[in-house]
Amino acid sequence: MQRSKKGILLLCFLTILALGQLSSSSEKIEAKKREVKKITLNHSRLLLGKGKKYTLKVKKISPKKVPKKEISFKSSRPKIVKITQKGKLYAKKTGTAKITANVKGSKTKAICVVKVVRQLKQVSLKQDSLTLNKGDKVKLSDLTVSNHALSYKSDDKNIVKVSKKGVLQAVGAGISSISIQIKDSVKEPVYMTIKVMRDKYDTPLGFDSYNDKIPHGKLSEVSYYSSVTQSTRKCMVYTPPGYSASKKYNVLYCMHGIGGDHLEWAVNGSPLNILDNLYAKNKLADMIVVFPNGRAMKNDSIPANVYSAEAIAAFSNFENDLKQCLMPFIQKTYYVYTGRDHTAMAGLSMGGMQTVNIGLKNLELFNYYGIFSPAPTTDASLMGTDKTLYPKVLWLSVGTSDSTSGQMAANTDKILSQRGASHIYYRMPGGHNWPVWKNGFYNFTQMIF
Repeated sequence: MQRSKKGILLLCFLTILALGQLSSSSEKIEAKKREVKKITLNHSRLLLGKGKKYTLKVKKISPKKVPKKEISFKSSRPKIVKITQKGKLYAKKTGTAKITANVKGSKTKAICVVKVVRQLKQVSLKQDSLTLNKGDKVKLSDLTVSNHALSYKSDDKNIVKVSKKGVLQAVGAGISSISIQIKDSVKEPVYMTIKVMRDKYDTPLGFDSYNDKIPHGKLSEVSYYSSVTQSTRKCMVYTPPGYSASKKYNVLYCMHGIGGDHLEWAVNGSPLNILDNLYAKNKLADMIVVFPNGRAMKNDSIPANVYSAEAIAAFSNFENDLKQCLMPFIQKTYYVYTGRDHTAMAGLSMGGMQTVNIGLKNLELFNYYGIFSPAPTTDASLMGTDKTLYPKVLWLSVGTSDSTSGQMAANTDKILSQRGASHIYYRMPGGHNWPVWKNGFYNFTQMIF
């Protein structure tokens, strides 16, 4: 009996102690509620389309120990914006409502003004990319379509800065993305890509991309018989938009690298897009462009060993095929001018070597030369010495990190300078790769004829 009484007394004591602790904890929470200093929501203003739903969230509460579940939400105009105690909004009618969030027992509150419009359309861009020069300014309002106020943000302020009013300024070379969003809207932003040119020979955005809004030329595979190799050989020929017998065209012969063939430029270099885009902007003289197979041998498919003595010799043998077979075939088949003033030669890597070793050795055939990253076997000293035949345009370009052609490009530049041959030597960021070669093709084709 005594033990039973003691047990009951102990149980009562523990119950009283627990109730006291609960009371103390409850009092502490209530005290914390009264101490709430600040509530921050994820939006202070919100723009929604009629019928749309969204969840308002507590971004921050001070002090942190106050549980977020203690926060309640209330709409000043439930017929316009309805909100649940968990912060779920429903835009019922057009108009404006004020949403209040506060902790029960506290006077501190946060407010979000919600405006409901009939329809919230996404921002429309008149163009999604732009190329600028350093120092240029553009009003983005001229390039966007929206019924609402917009906000702008640059992902790299060292390249492009944007003011709150949407005035964009190009401050440094490179590519930046601008996000454009309806102010106070929960819609995803749209993006505009901005390229700031590093120099006058840099390529603009989209220079090698297909444009469905312009006329297009044709890039066709053509066969011809070569008496030099005693075989039928192939080349690719670009004819510009509107090509016809009503006029004559200049000719550019553009060569591939050591591991390629007549298809290499077509597959990797985007010549069709580059030339079409330039024609659309009236930046090219009338021309056709021939992409030969520069490996002149009976079996001129790409060999397993592109560095074999036979394959290397075939690149030199192309001089005979070019002069005796290909050029006469082009002149007979297409509506083209003849003579050096209407003929150009260019090439990348091994094709750059051929442009020098074959082209500059035959100054009477060509008046325009494009040398892109010339191979280590290039020898500019082969150039003729008759200064009356020195080229009208001589372009030499290479990537600054090109370990294959960097030194040879510098040597070629030196020899051309010593010979007194006027030329452009352009070193651009890049290696022994297509961005450098496309750049050379883009710039060189605008300079010729």
